[in-house]
Amino acid sequence: MQNAHAGSIKGLSIAVIVLSALGIIGAILVMVFSGVISAIILDSGPELMNDMQYEYGSSMHYSFDSDDAFFVSAIMMLIGGGLSIWVLICCAAGLIAGIFGTLHAGNPAKLGFVMGWAIAGAILSFLGGNIITTVLLVIVAVFANSDKRACGM
Repeated sequence: MQNAHAGSIKGLSIAVIVLSALGIIGAILVMVFSGVISAIILDSGPELMNDMQYEYGSSMHYSFDSDDAFFVSAIMMLIGGGLSIWVLICCAAGLIAGIFGTLHAGNPAKLGFVMGWAIAGAILSFLGGNIITTVLLVIVAVFANSDKRACGM
């Protein structure tokens, strides 16, 4: 028996694959750029910002030294790297859900599997901040459930 929404599941899954791949590329770029910018700050931060002074009163001055440059670069690497790894994990789950949706859209026996991965991918996509991917995966899960029930499985 042909699934009523097989074409829609396949098309939405292809869109999820494209958006997840773009998210993975973006996460890798953020990771690389946070490392490059922190290396620039670590190498030339004190020379670039040595003239920057903050006045808290009439006699207190604070200038940017090498310890501050190391601290700023370490924080940038930790935050940029940590967020990038989290987004990478969330986008990878969406990518896997999209691949399974594309492969098994026309197979009624695998629609429960597609629905499970679509729900898991939607949850992780939401936690990763990918709202459009979340909505697409929820629609895939609804269509897969509808077709699964129509086939009597």
